[in-house]
Order: sequence, then structure tokens, then C-alpha cells
Amino acid sequence: MASFKRLKRSDIISVPYVANKKWVFDYSPYPINDQYVKIYKGTNLTGSFSLDYDPVTEGQYERLIYSQINHLFYNQYSSSANLLSTSSLISSLYYDGVSSTPLTSSNFIYNDNPSLINYFPTGSNEGIRVLTVDKDLYGQQLLPYAFSLSSSVYNIKDDGVGNLFDYSGSTTHVGNIFYSHGLAVITNQDYQLAFPLPPLAKTMYVTFPTSSASKIINMSSSIDGRGGYFLTGSIKTVDSASFYPVGDGTIQLTDEIPGLYITTYHVSSSLTGSIYSGSYLQSNNAKLIAYIYDDTVIPSPTPSPTPSPTPAPTPYTASVDTPNQPLSVVATSTTSIIPGTPVINIIRCLTSTSIQVNWFQPSIVPTLGYIVGYRKAGSNNTFTEIFTTSPTSLTISPISSGVIYEGYVKSFSGAGLLSNGATWSTLCT
Repeated sequence: MASFKRLKRSDIISVPYVANKKWVFDYSPYPINDQYVKIYKGTNLTGSFSLDYDPVTEGQYERLIYSQINHLFYNQYSSSANLLSTSSLISSLYYDGVSSTPLTSSNFIYNDNPSLINYFPTGSNEGIRVLTVDKDLYGQQLLPYAFSLSSSVYNIKDDGVGNLFDYSGSTTHVGNIFYSHGLAVITNQDYQLAFPLPPLAKTMYVTFPTSSASKIINMSSSIDGRGGYFLTGSIKTVDSASFYPVGDGTIQLTDEIPGLYITTYHVSSSLTGSIYSGSYLQSNNAKLIAYIYDDTVIPSPTPSPTPSPTPAPTPYTASVDTPNQPLSVVATSTTSIIPGTPVINIIRCLTSTSIQVNWFQPSIVPTLGYIVGYRKAGSNNTFTEIFTTSPTSLTISPISSGVIYEGYVKSFSGAGLLSNGATWSTLCT
């Protein structure tokens, strides 16, 4: 017969128990679409940000990865390119403004251990590699002294403080590890190729006249193998009906009707001449934009007016202004004509956080569409641009209330020719 004994609270002692689990992952050569580990690339790019042309690795802009890791863990600034923007701050009786120079004394120090080597590259186009481990895998944190990254050419381990060293030969500092975030950051420039780089696909714009018998797009100029060999037969498009991969590194545009055609594509590369030889990597997805324009349309000549008969015409010498002057017509394709500048007629605030811009169709044609750019007035930021082929009106939203915005409207033709910009500025409160 079972018996039970009631325990008093004073008889119960609880002891916390922490279990650490070891995980080992083998990749050849790279974690592709892996749910546990991803490897990003950060690059210190000094030019203006481009939504279409900035390099992307694992779906993330390299410029933003670099800035984010720097901001969160290192706070390293090297030049005027890293100065803070103060253009949106309004001076007043109670507030003079703020220095554009980052105040290092107010930086958050992530790890103040004196043994930490806190190096971060700041040179133009220098980069970092960031290995991330999924939080569902490491739980509270990565265990110090337990991280290891190895191949046939390196043996990288953590020192328990937050440093990463390569112990394969002479001990070399290669970066840092942030245990509670599951991040390993390779900052040593000699180790940036410790992991292979996927190929980089870039946005590509092409135009074709309707008279073109074969609309073939050579993709080699928009693809960077980044250490790998571009496989010409690997091109894949979302819209293979309109954009047909031929298999030799080109894509055939199969449509014939004038208009704008857009798809996305990706490619693959093979790695040669390294420890990853024979492996394959896939690029990011990039846009391919093609425009077919009608090059058979030419301006119609204006007929010469018929002079009224007079009984005794006065003799004269013919000039370009006289109706009897013979008319000489030169047929010019409209695709070579630069479109006219739009005329802005209304700028108004729909709300405190939205602007409506209205403009007239320019007098000079052809015009395929318009580009509306805007930014905070006086800032050094790149204009945010919106492309539209719709009627001559556009709403910009959201914007910051109480801030002056400036911008422009440009028209563009199917041949890629761009007009001058009609400028505007306004304040919404």
C-alpha cells in the first residue's frame, strides 16, 4: 500500500541548474539558407547610398551592416563622412544646437574589460564579416571559452574575454565575439575571405527600339563573381516568359509591344583555386528593368501654307519667313529628344505629415514618366526618389511635421534621357 509524506517548506532546498549543450555544424563551403547560422558582410562605403546599386549579402545592405555593428559595439569614427547631421535641429532661445562631432565620452561601452582588443576598421571600402547564431539555439548566451571556428587554413577560438584569435600558427587577433548576442565579428582585413562571398547581382536597366530584331541582354556587366566564377547557365528569372535565360550569360526579352517590363533574377558562381574549390554559391535577387520604345514614330512635317493669288506680286528674295520658301524636312527619331522640364503648379500639405506635388506635362515630348525627389531642406542626405508613370500628381508620405522639405520633379524618356529638375520646397505643420 502506497504512503505519502508531507514536506514542509523549510525542508525544501532548490538549487539552480544550468545545462550547456554543445552544437557542431559542418558547412561546405558556406551556410546557405541555414536556420541556425548566417554570415553577413559589412563594408565601409563612403559614397551616396543607392537602393539599386549598393552591395547586398544575405539579403542585407553591406553599408548598413557595417554601420550597425559599429554603432552598437565599437563607436569608431574616422572622418567627416561620419559626422552627425544637425540640419533638422532648430535653434531657439533655449537651444543653441548640437555639435556634429560624435561625443566619445557619452558612448556606451559594451565591454570594459582591459584585455579586450577593441579594433574596428575605418578605412574606405574596408570590411567586416559577421557570423550570427540563432537565439533559439544559444539561449541566454554563447558560453565563453567554447566558441571554435576552424577549417584547413585557420583555427579560430575565443579567449573568454571577447576576443577571437587564430591559433593555427602564430597567435593572431582576428575579431571579437559578443556572447549574449550570438555574434562573432571578424575585423582583421587579412581574414575577410575566411568565408567565401556569394556573387553579387546588381539592378540593370536596358532599352530596345521596336525595330530591334533580337532583344538580347548581356548580364555579365551586372554580375560580380566576388572570387567565384560566374556560371553563365545559372541565371534564373521570375518572369521567364518575357525574360528568357538563353544559357550563355544572356537573357532574351521576348516581348515586342512598347512598354516597361520588370523582373527579378539571381545567378550562381563556382569557387575555384581555394579550399572551397568546386562549391557553388547563389547571389542575391536583383531587378532587371527593360523598356521597349517605338522608334518608327517621327514628327509630322507642317504643311507649307498656300499663298493667296495677287494680281501683281512684288518681286522679293525668298527667306525662311516667306510662304513661298521651299520646305525642307529632316526626319528625326523622337528617342533622341530630351524631354522638357515639368512645370510645378501646386505644392500643398494634405496633412502635417504628407505633401502633394502637382505638375504640368512638359511641352517637349516624348515623356515616359517622372522622377520626384525629396529630402529635408539643407541636409547632405541623398534625395529619396519616386518613379511614376501615372498622371501628374504625387503624394509624399510620411514626412516629419514642422520640418522644411525640398525636392524636384524631372521627366524621362524611354531612351533614358532625363530633363532638368523643377524644384520646390514647403513646410507642413
